[in-house]
Amino acid sequence: MHGICQPKLYIEDLSYKMPGRMWDDVGYSHALDMFVIVCVDAVLVNREHKTIYLARRRAKPMQGWWVVGGRMRAGEKEQDAIRRKFLQETSVDVDPARFEFLRMNRYFWKDRQQEPQENGNDSLAYTFAIELTKQELRQVSENLERNEYEASGGLREFTREELIEEGIHEAIIDLYDQIYKNE
Repeated sequence: MHGICQPKLYIEDLSYKMPGRMWDDVGYSHALDMFVIVCVDAVLVNREHKTIYLARRRAKPMQGWWVVGGRMRAGEKEQDAIRRKFLQETSVDVDPARFEFLRMNRYFWKDRQQEPQENGNDSLAYTFAIELTKQELRQVSENLERNEYEASGGLREFTREELIEEGIHEAIIDLYDQIYKNE
């Protein structure tokens, strides 16, 4: 995936660390109503088979077959965020250098997990690809975060044709096409 331009990060003071604060549900709900939420997502790939792996999400805003990821923290670098979120969601710690930046995606969701759910969500996602070993895939499939993903779902491998047959969101098909466009 050469030629993909990663967003440029400008840091005014390398010694400054932003405070990592968490909001209560009410405060976070208000933030969702007012701000674009920045996330990191990982597309699991098998380049030999020209497939991707998706997990069945149970949590809104995107229920159904989707990639692994979640929200970034203020002041967190993208590579640190994808490593943290991947570990949190899968219990598998991966060297951040293995995550290959693909692009930024923006999503306007009609609903969300937090009340009021019908207020929706506006999120921007740094999207990465990663190829895992068979052992890592097994670990991910067995250890998906139960609050986010269906307990019995695990991972499922998809060809492009299967993505279309299953009615998978167009964003996933676009990512598949970007990953395999020159193969």
